[in-house]
Amino acid sequence: MLAEGRVQGVGFRVRVSRIARRRGLKGLVRNLRDGRVEMFCEGPRETILIFMDEVLLLGKNRKWVGPRVDRISCFLEGESGYAEAWREYSTFEIDPEWG
Repeated sequence: MLAEGRVQGVGFRVRVSRIARRRGLKGLVRNLRDGRVEMFCEGPRETILIFMDEVLLLGKNRKWVGPRVDRISCFLEGESGYAEAWREYSTFEIDPEWG
């Protein structure tokens, strides 16, 4: 998944990781140099779709500065654009490095 909007420098990765852990997903969230945020998720398809909906709601109906997701591109297994994670995850992690 790729998130676009006000998603860097506003606590977005922390919020995403909390949502993912609450849903029991494994994976990774990381900033990209182009201003987007990338998310790898492992779990049931239905859970990933619910997770995506919750992430899209971040910043909606808020008047203070914080994350705002304008768009998410999601590539599920079997779809064009999907790529396997490069390693196995035991939890949902925040990558401190730039992707």
